[in-house]
Amino acid sequence: MKSKMIFNTDHQELFAQMVVVLFREINQLTKDKIVIAVPGGRSIVGLLKQLASRAAELPHEVWGRLNFFMVDERLVPIDSEDSNYKLVFELCFCDFVKQGLISEKQLHPFIYQPQQKDFGASTYEQELNACGGVFDIVLLGVGEDGHAAALYPRHPLLSSEHVGFLTLLDSPKPPSQRMTSSLQLLRKAKVAMALFIGEAKKDAYLTFCSADKAIADCPAKIIEDIECGYVITDIRE
Repeated sequence: MKSKMIFNTDHQELFAQMVVVLFREINQLTKDKIVIAVPGGRSIVGLLKQLASRAAELPHEVWGRLNFFMVDERLVPIDSEDSNYKLVFELCFCDFVKQGLISEKQLHPFIYQPQQKDFGASTYEQELNACGGVFDIVLLGVGEDGHAAALYPRHPLLSSEHVGFLTLLDSPKPPSQRMTSSLQLLRKAKVAMALFIGEAKKDAYLTFCSADKAIADCPAKIIEDIECGYVITDIRE
């Protein structure tokens, strides 16, 4: 396995270690606009709480260069209880804004546009392009089946060559309608962190670690193609 491992069975310590690494990677970036992509889902909650409580450890000047995008989203309005962005905002982003670390202009929710054929994916691409067109750091919560973002094992979207955002109407995991970063967009990231948290993710983690398995079997394996990948886990092999 090429990726670096961060392991701890104590979740508070695990996420604390992750924040240290995340801040170190951010500090090494010199771009005027640094793009960080975040997922929804349960596994990211502990990290977001750690980020909010330790925000002062990152220099204020650096905070001013950060731009946050969603790595995946459900096709719902951003004020919906099902919105990934709403969860992330309430757990983390709102604290950053209140503390004066970032402005709301640095937050980039996916805006669901049901009247558009692609539901707003191309508009979101334009927004990302205005910030450089790539993710500098991408955080991925990994599902029990090994999916990352809304890229599922053996799903047709895995074969897409598009570098940007895609929508799907047949997600194996409810709700069926979602937006996701494409595999090719994820591959261009500088740093990727994949979270395998909880015993329910053990099979996915073992598939990820298996040299006999491909991205089609476990889309989270995309981090092995990225310049700097980290596996964050509380699972013993």
